Order: sequence, then C-alpha cells, then structure tokens
Amino acid sequence: MSFCTMFFLVGICFCMSSCSQSLEKKIEKYEKEGKTILSSTIGLEVKHPCIVFSDDKGVYVDNLKEVYQSIDFNKEYTIVISSLSIPSDKPEIKIDVEEIPMKHTFSTEELESYEIYPIGDWATFLRGKNDWGSDIPNYILQKGSNTLYSVSLDNVFWNSRYHLQYATGEEEDAALPAAVGEEGEMEEEEYITIPLFGEYKQFQNGYANLAIYFENCDQKFFSWLKSEYEYRQTLFSANLTITKDHFFDASTIKTVTFFGTTFQTSEIGSNAMYAEVAKLIYNDYVAEKQKEAEEEQQERVQNILDQCTSLAQIRQDISRNKIQAEQKYSGKKILLDVTLSTIRRVDTRYASNQYCLEHNYVGAELSEYLDLYIYTDDESFIQLDYPHRCVVAGILDVSSSSYNTFRVEDCELVLY
Repeated sequence: MSFCTMFFLVGICFCMSSCSQSLEKKIEKYEKEGKTILSSTIGLEVKHPCIVFSDDKGVYVDNLKEVYQSIDFNKEYTIVISSLSIPSDKPEIKIDVEEIPMKHTFSTEELESYEIYPIGDWATFLRGKNDWGSDIPNYILQKGSNTLYSVSLDNVFWNSRYHLQYATGEEEDAALPAAVGEEGEMEEEEYITIPLFGEYKQFQNGYANLAIYFENCDQKFFSWLKSEYEYRQTLFSANLTITKDHFFDASTIKTVTFFGTTFQTSEIGSNAMYAEVAKLIYNDYVAEKQKEAEEEQQERVQNILDQCTSLAQIRQDISRNKIQAEQKYSGKKILLDVTLSTIRRVDTRYASNQYCLEHNYVGAELSEYLDLYIYTDDESFIQLDYPHRCVVAGILDVSSSSYNTFRVEDCELVLY
C-alpha cells in the first residue's frame, strides 16, 4: 500500500469520525431543545450525513451545512392523484392529475405513520408504514410546494444522497445505492421511480382508433366492451422516474405495458400498437367468456350429479320394503352416477332393449358387492371407451332387482 493511499484512507476515517461526532452533538442539541429525532445517518458509512427531526411547527432536514424545513404543520396541502392517458390527437402519453377536494394538514401524531426520506434538497418522500390491514398512502412533496402527490403503495424505488435507514429489518426500506460510473466514482443521481396506471376509458377517447380492428367482432363483444371496460381494472401501466429536473414529467417514461405486453413510448399511436392492443383486448374477452362457459358447465354438471340417486339408497329401499320401493320408483326415471365396465348386445326376445352395460360396484357407501345392469337402445353408449364414468337416466325395474342386483331399463346417456 502506497503512502498516498494510506494517507487517503486515514483522511476518510478522520472525516467520518468528525462527521459522526458532529451528528452526535447536533442530535444531543436538538433533543435538549425538545425536538424529536425522526432519523439520522449516525452509525452509517455515508458521504452525506444528515438528521431528520421535527418540532411543533414541522419537519426539518439538517445536512450539517444547512437546515431546511421539508414539511410545514401550518400549511394546507393539496393532495393529487396521478394517472396516465393517451390523447386522441397526439401520439404521446400524458400524466393526468386529479385533486382531492379536502385540504390536508400534517400533525406530529400523523408522522408516526410515516418514514420520511429527504431526496437531496429538492423533494421529500413520505413512505406509509403499512402494517397488516392498514392502508396509509405514500406521498412525494417537492421542496417549497404545497402539493402532495399520492403514489402507489408498492414498487416504489428511490435513491438519495442521504442514505437513511429506518429500523424495520427490511433491505428495501433503505435508500438504493448510488450507481457506479465508468471511472468507478459514485454518481449521485437522485430519483424516485413510481408506477402509474391508466384505464381503458382514458385511452383514445374510448376506443375510436381501435374500432377498425373490431369490425368483424360480434355484437356480444361490443356489449361486453362497453359494460366491462367502463369499470375495468387497470389496463396499462408505466414506470415514471422523478428527478429534480423532471418532476412528474411524462418524458421520463420509456415503456408502457398493456395486458403484460410492453411497448416502447415511440410506438404509442402507431398502427402496430393499436392492432396489438386490440388483439389483447379481444383475447381478454375470449378468455373471460371461456371461463364463464366453463363455470356454467361445471354448474350444470354439478346440478345433474346432485340429482343422482344413491345406489346405497336404492339397496336400502329394496331391502327394507320391496313393495314400497316399487311404488316409489315405478315408471319414474332416475339418474345414476356410475362407472360402466362393458357393453354387449342382448337377445331382444328376452329384453326390451338391445344393449346391456354392466357395472360391478364395490365402494365406501356399499359394504357388499353389487351388480348393476343397464339396458339401453341409446347408440351413444357405443362411442364410449370402457371402463367409463358417466351419468345415465333410466327406469329401475324393482321387481327384477334384488339386494345385490339392480336392473335399470330404457337408459339414456346424460353425461360422460
């Protein structure tokens, strides 16, 4: 190790020790004055030390060079919610801002719900401490402004010269490390990255520029499009980068995502993008209708299965009182959920039907072996591969049935 390198390292250690002592003295001074220390870089190896503290007038940042107020308890702030839209007259993406009617004033009690991160000397990020079941918004406040930008609770990233850490035990709670430049120096590029979302009804004034791609769709699709997309979940999203020189500036958005498909912002307004987005929307319609059809089919199947007569119940009825069982089942079709083992032709001189399907059953509901004979003229049974589970409808011949043998005639294939 050269003398210069050693001297440089010693200088860094001395500087860090000096900064740490200055921080400790400042913190001790603020505490004696009755101020509340919210966070500081004490004990952390940082290039830019700072203290975040509050009193009855607001929140302040002390970077050992200056002290400035980041939040003013006496100021009424306007809360705005940002969203995305694509105008119909220009191939660009816009940030739309909606103001919440009520003004917001901070208090010392409310600060307990936030972690406060100074982003250099130009902004403050208030991160809500969202414990289980709570829903505390995040805010971004530009220095000197009275506008609070409410942002998504998730997927927010930031980098600041002040690498504050709150004691939550989660790595993402700390500021992101500064990027390393080509020369190995730390580039103090300060930013906040947030997700923004746009709804379909804000895209191209409804679906004017997409209509050409829907020309061959049926009326059911258009009814779905009108009803579903009026209250649809977020359709497209993008990541916005906020910097000192680009504060909520849409030019920092590089890509937008529709239904999981990403487009470069240079593609916005192009025919290729409209065609792809139209395809994604129609695919969403098809997938939703398929899901609805599957659910309806499952409901129909379950409704049929719920109407099936239990083999155990038939056995119980026959063994308890066969005459009463004849009165109960005579001339009435019953549904049976069974697994048929074989199909064979029968001599119609001795049977009313030309096919016989056999079902040899031993199950949890029956303690003994049972033979079930299904007689039918329904040609549909020929097309099945055996053994095959299905639901059949037929008339139970009680007089020809016994405790261990059931005979069901004139059967039809209901479900397979």
